[in-house]
Amino acid sequence: MIVVKRCRVLVILMLLASVTVHAWAQGGGWKKEWAKTLAAAKEEGRINIYMYYRSGAVLKVFEKEHPEIRVVSVTGTGSQLTARIRAERRAGKYIPDVFNGGFQSNFNVLYKGGALDPIKNALILPEVVDESKWYGRKHRYVDKENRYIFAYLARPRGGQMSYNSKLVNPREFNSYRDFLNPRWKGKIVSLDPTLTTLGKR
Repeated sequence: MIVVKRCRVLVILMLLASVTVHAWAQGGGWKKEWAKTLAAAKEEGRINIYMYYRSGAVLKVFEKEHPEIRVVSVTGTGSQLTARIRAERRAGKYIPDVFNGGFQSNFNVLYKGGALDPIKNALILPEVVDESKWYGRKHRYVDKENRYIFAYLARPRGGQMSYNSKLVNPREFNSYRDFLNPRWKGKIVSLDPTLTTLGKR
């Protein structure tokens, strides 16, 4: 998740949407800052978030915990949304408060294009700030400055391939070149490669 420049106070709440009221009982100097942030968010009453199609569950939790804040969401693929943000910027419009999408689009378009504000300083609640509670006991960022693109999801996956075990014997594949075997012609499906923003970091 990243914060798009022209950040409003509401963006802080999106990253912390699943945090419940019990956090208030833990004590600490963060309470005043959190109360100030929450009050400002309620006063503004709206957050604009651009997000990947499958991220809707986060919004439901947020809306349940903060019904006084209206969520306006725009969904699409990373490349669609980053193209939209760039077009809006060219028109002088700064609409999204938060963009929640894959790191490729975040890094190659928004980060390299200087369209992001740091998200690190926006973290407030103890269970979020405490890095010992995160995977590997540390916060992980995609950018080398460790400030802009917060990687809050980790999955042990080495690739994105699937096969029908009733039709394919995986032992027949020793290399990516094996996909070029005429036997598989017309039997392979793929995501549209133009729907993601690829590139080296």
